[in-house]
Formats: sequence, C-alpha cells, structure tokens
Amino acid sequence: MSHGRVWSLVGFGVLFFSSCSATVTGKVSSDPSDGVALDEHRMFTTQADYAVTDLGAAGSNADGLCMSAAQAAGFSRTYRAILASSTRAPSTLLQSKGAVYIFDSLGAKLLVADTLSALWSTPSTPLQNTVSYDEYGAGPGSQLVWTGANSDGTYFSISSCVDWSSAAGGPTGRIGRPSDTDGQWLDRANLPCNLRARLYCISQ
Repeated sequence: MSHGRVWSLVGFGVLFFSSCSATVTGKVSSDPSDGVALDEHRMFTTQADYAVTDLGAAGSNADGLCMSAAQAAGFSRTYRAILASSTRAPSTLLQSKGAVYIFDSLGAKLLVADTLSALWSTPSTPLQNTVSYDEYGAGPGSQLVWTGANSDGTYFSISSCVDWSSAAGGPTGRIGRPSDTDGQWLDRANLPCNLRARLYCISQ
C-alpha cells in the first residue's frame, strides 16, 4: 500500500465483526493468567483514546497506559503497547509465547493468531478474528489506533508524530483499524497528530 497517502477519516465507521473461527468461553478477568494459558497472549484495544502527548517521547509512556487500562479491568499480567518508535518495534520488542486471543462482551475467547509472529504476517495471512474489543469486552467507539508501524511490526518513521514528540496538526502518525484482519489492522492510514486515538495492548 502507499504509505504517503493520507486517508480520509470519513471512512472510519465503527465496524464490529469477527470471523467464523471457533470460540471458547473463558474468564474475562480476575485470575493470574487473565483468562488465557500462561504460554498464551491476551490482547485488547483500549477503551480510552490518547493524545500524542500522553504517549511520551518515543512512546515511553505507552506501556504504562496499557498497564493502567489492564489493571483497571482487573487483569494481573504485564501488558505492553503495540506501538513503534525509534526505540521500540513491536515485532522485536514483544516476548513471544503462544497463541493470541481477545475476549468479546460475552466473555468468549476468540483466537486472533496462532503465534505472536503471525501478527506481523497479515499482508499474506489475515488475522483469524478482528481485534475490535476493549479491555472490558466492548467494541471500541473509535476505529483509530496509534501504531507508528508498518504491517510487519517495524517502525514507520515518516509517520510517527516526530517520534511521538509532536501534537501539532501538521505531522501525522500511523494508525491501524481494529476491524481489519489484513495488514491494515496495524498499518491503515495517517492521522494528524493533534487528534486522539487508542492503543493496542498485549500481555507478556
């Protein structure tokens, strides 16, 4: 896809759907492994949205925002943000364990990807379910998620709000759309840095 193009925000309607993969009922929170096995990952899109200034230079505050969201929802594990910068690339920063899951509003455990590395292979292999649920299992009200990343989980340096240091209207930051299952879940469009967007968070 062309990274230089700034997409219109009009098309970012709220879409909530999942693919037809099997679901398994699981705990939503309040257990040591947060409803997944210790060798698996739990993922969510934050309910809150954030200004660039919230993220900190080079995304230094992003993991803390994910931890605050996770703890408010009663989770026990360590959570990190899927946000790329000059000092962090999700494809190498995150500790890989097993499969990645997300939970819907009924507490159903939905498989997103068989492995963590599969998250960075979506141009060729789509996610098995969307990541459109927040830490409480509700569909997020916005389809805008700060990522600063290419679809392979590497840093998209030309669109990262000057390495997450500028909240001016001129620069842009790369965003993903959680209702997509192809590479655009991570690498969808450019958003002006004076706007707000959510974060993807994943357990370690």
